[in-house]
Amino acid sequence: MSGSGIGMIAPSSSSARARAWAERLLFVDRLRAGVWIILATFSLFAAGDFWLDPQQLEWLLPIKLVGAVLFGAILVALRRPSAPAQVSTLTILTLFVTVSVSAASSIVTQDLQTPPVLFIGLAMVSATLLPLGARLQAVLAVSALLALVGVVWSVTGGVSALAAYPTVGVLAMLAISIWVAADFAHFRSALHERNAALARSEDNLRRSEAHFRMLIERASDVIVIVGMDSRVQYVSPSVMPMLGYAPDNMVGHSVFELIHPDDVLVAQGAFAELVQQLGTGPRMVTRIRDAHGEWRHLESVNTHLLDPARGELVIANMRDVSERVTAESALRRQQDELRIAKDAAEAANRAKSEFLANVSHEIRTPLNGIIGMTDLALETALTAEQREYLDLAKYSADSLLAVISDLLDFSKIEAGKLALEQVPFGVHGLVGDALKALGHRAQSKGLALDWSLDPTLPARVEGDPVRLRQVLLNLVGNAIKFTDHGGVGVRVGVLAAVAPTLLAPPICVDADVMLHVAVRDTGIGIPADKHAAIFEAFEQADGSTTRKYGGTGLGLAICTRLVGMMGGRLWLESTPGVGSTFHFTVRLHVPSATASDATVEPPAAAPHGLRILLVEDNVVNQRLATRLLEQRGNAVTVAGNGREALDLLACTAFDVVLMDVQMPIMGGFEATAAIRAGETSGGPRQPIIAMTAHAMTGDEARCLGAGMDAYVSKPIRAADLFAAIARVRQRPLVQAANAVGSAA
Repeated sequence: MSGSGIGMIAPSSSSARARAWAERLLFVDRLRAGVWIILATFSLFAAGDFWLDPQQLEWLLPIKLVGAVLFGAILVALRRPSAPAQVSTLTILTLFVTVSVSAASSIVTQDLQTPPVLFIGLAMVSATLLPLGARLQAVLAVSALLALVGVVWSVTGGVSALAAYPTVGVLAMLAISIWVAADFAHFRSALHERNAALARSEDNLRRSEAHFRMLIERASDVIVIVGMDSRVQYVSPSVMPMLGYAPDNMVGHSVFELIHPDDVLVAQGAFAELVQQLGTGPRMVTRIRDAHGEWRHLESVNTHLLDPARGELVIANMRDVSERVTAESALRRQQDELRIAKDAAEAANRAKSEFLANVSHEIRTPLNGIIGMTDLALETALTAEQREYLDLAKYSADSLLAVISDLLDFSKIEAGKLALEQVPFGVHGLVGDALKALGHRAQSKGLALDWSLDPTLPARVEGDPVRLRQVLLNLVGNAIKFTDHGGVGVRVGVLAAVAPTLLAPPICVDADVMLHVAVRDTGIGIPADKHAAIFEAFEQADGSTTRKYGGTGLGLAICTRLVGMMGGRLWLESTPGVGSTFHFTVRLHVPSATASDATVEPPAAAPHGLRILLVEDNVVNQRLATRLLEQRGNAVTVAGNGREALDLLACTAFDVVLMDVQMPIMGGFEATAAIRAGETSGGPRQPIIAMTAHAMTGDEARCLGAGMDAYVSKPIRAADLFAAIARVRQRPLVQAANAVGSAA
C-alpha cells in the first residue's frame, strides 16, 4: 500500500509481548534502584562505624562486607533482564539480606534505636518501589518484626525492652506498608486487565482491518478517496485490472483528468453539488480513459462524509459497466430498427389496405354493372341459348366476386379488424336459403343435395348470421366442387347445452347453445397428412387441384378464423377416394320469448312511388340502379357528382338520396357534409344512403359517421337496396344505428 493510503491503525503482532517486556524492565529498574538506595543507606550508617571499638569492628565489617557482596551480586544479576520468577526471587533475597544485615549490625553495635527506623524505611521502600503484593509484603514485615525482636533479645537478654520502643508506631507503619503493597498490586492488576483488553481490542481491530483490507483489495469495484480539492488520495488495487493504472500513480492527480471531455462538465457539476452537504449522490455513468487509451464506461456511487482523522472526503465506489452500456446501446439500436421496421410494416400495411380498397372499388364497380345487367337481362324474354349464356356469365361474375370477398375477408381477419354482429335470426331459414342457393350448382353436376335439422333447434338465436352463412356456403360449395358423383349432405343439430362462461370469446360470453354442423360429401377425399395443411392460408391438399378445380386456397383458412371468433372450432374426417366430412361448431345465444318476439320485424316491401336522387358517376351503374328502381315505380333523377347533386337538391325535393362515395369534382362525403350543414337551420333531414364499392372494414362506419343514414355495398343486391330504403323511410329523421351487412 502507498504511504498515502487509508489511515488505518496497524499495531504490531507482538505489542502485548512488548508491553510485558517493558513492565518487566520497569520492575527490574525499580528493584535495582531499591538495592542502590539500601546500599546508600548502609554507606551513610557505615560512616560512623569507624568510631566503634575494634572488637565490634571485627564482627561488623565481615557482616557488612558479606551484605555488600550479596548486594553487588544482585546488582550484577539485574544487569540482564530475567524472567518474572527470577526477578521476584532476587527481590525477596534482597529484602532478607537487608533485614539480616541490619539485625546483625544492630546486635554487634548494641544499637536498639536504629533497627526500627531501618525496618520502617525498608518496609515503605519495598511497598512503593518493589510491589510484590500484600502477601510478600506481610512476610517482609513479619521478618523485620522478628529481626527487631531478635535484636532486642540479643542486646538485652529479653524482650521486655520492646515496651520502651514505639512498638505501636512500628506495627502501624508495617501495616501501612502491607496496605500500600496491596493497593499497588490491585492497581497493577487493573492495569494488566486494561492492557489485556486493549490488546484484545487491538487484535480485533487488526483482524477487522485485515478483513476489510482484504475485501477492498479483492473487490471488483474500485474504491477512490477524493479530497475537497478533487485530488485522489487513495485508489484500491482493483483499478489495475479494470483500467490498467497502478494505484500509486493515480494518487495526487485530479479525478477529472481521466474523464472524457464530453463528460467533464457534468462530472464537475455533480461533484460541486455533492460537496455542498454530506450524504450520497445519485448514480452516474462516466467515460474514463484506461491505460490503453480506450474509453470505459464506469458507474459510480459517490458519498460525501466527514472522517475524524482526515476531515471531509468524497468516497467513490466505481464499477465497469461498459458491457452493459454496449448491450443497452445495441438494444436501443435494435429497438430503433424494430420501430423503423414497424413503421415500415405499418406503412406497407396501410399501403396494402389502400391498394385493396382501391382494387376492391375498381373491381366491384364494373362487377356491379355486370351482375346487375345480367340479372335484368335474365328477367326478360330469352331463348334457351341466351339464358344459358347469361347464366354462365352471372356464375363467372359471382365467382369473381367470391374471390374478391375472400381476399378482403382474409385481410380483415389478419389485421384484426373483422367484427362480428350479435343479431337475432332463425337457423332454419338461414340454412334453407343458403342451401337452396347452391341447389342449382349441385343439380348441374348431377349431385344430390339434402339437409336435415335437429327438431330441438331453437326457433331463433342471436349471433352473426352473415358470417355463419359464409362458413356454411364455403363448406358446402367446396363439397360440391370436389364431388363428381354421389351427393352432399348437411346435418345441423345441437351439440350440447352450455352455461355462460368467461372462457368464451367476448362476442359469445352469454352463449347458451352450441350449434353443430356437419357437411358430408362423396368426393375425392383428403389424405391424413394433409388435414392440417388445408386449414392454412393458400394451401390445398394437392397443388393440381388449383388447376383442376380453381380457388384461392383462402376459404378454409377464413372459415377456421370465423368459427374460432364465434367460440367454436372446425375439424375434418376424410378418407381418400371415399369422401370427407367437415364439422364445425359455434356458440349462439338463445333469447327469451319476449325478446325474440320483440325483434321480429315483417319484411319490408319494395318501395315505390318515391322521388329518388341517384348520385353516381359510373354510367353502367347509373343505368342499372335506375332500371331497378324504375321497375318498382320510382322516379329517378341522376347526378354525375356531388356538386350536381347539391344543385338539384337546392331546387327539387327528393324522398331518398343514393350517394356514391368516390366521384370526380365532389365526392360523396363532401356532398353529405354540405347537405347536413344546410339542415342546421331546423329544416327536415334528407335521408341519404351510401351506395358504394368501398367495402373494406370501417367503410360502413365511416359512411355513417359522415352523416349518411344507411350503407349498401356494391355489387348491389336489389333486396339489400330496397331494405335500406325502407328503413330510412320509416325513420327519416334518425341516423340508422345498425349497418347493413355487405353481400358476399
